[in-house]
Amino acid sequence: MKRKGKLFFYRKDAGKVFVLLGQRENKGEHFWWLPGGGADEGETVFEGAVRELSEELYPTVEIKAAVDRFSTSGKEPEAFQYKTSISENTVFFVEVKQDSDVLPEIRDEFEKMQWFPVNSFPGNMSREFRFFKPGMEAFLRSL
Repeated sequence: MKRKGKLFFYRKDAGKVFVLLGQRENKGEHFWWLPGGGADEGETVFEGAVRELSEELYPTVEIKAAVDRFSTSGKEPEAFQYKTSISENTVFFVEVKQDSDVLPEIRDEFEKMQWFPVNSFPGNMSREFRFFKPGMEAFLRSL
């Protein structure tokens, strides 16, 4: 079974929490989801998600700093796990220290990126969102 890691980048601004989502297209369907992807053999799921991030995006200085805080310490961010019929998934919660809507540039796979307030995600989220939503809501209550 595939092991996948996704990066839930969030920032706090004026008492609100925003989440970075990317829009993708698959077989004519457009949906929003998190950066990241499958871990290769010999990688932890977090290492795979970070590698996939650099393959998909040119991270901003703030996003790179947020990821590096964990990569250099050897600790992984708080996470939520769920399974689908084809993969074991881990979503890592990574706070980005920025107070603006600066976006990473797209390298591959995404059509566009956007910061969304957590209470107004787009209606066309990835089908996997239903598996992840309870873990995300629990994490956000802890902030």
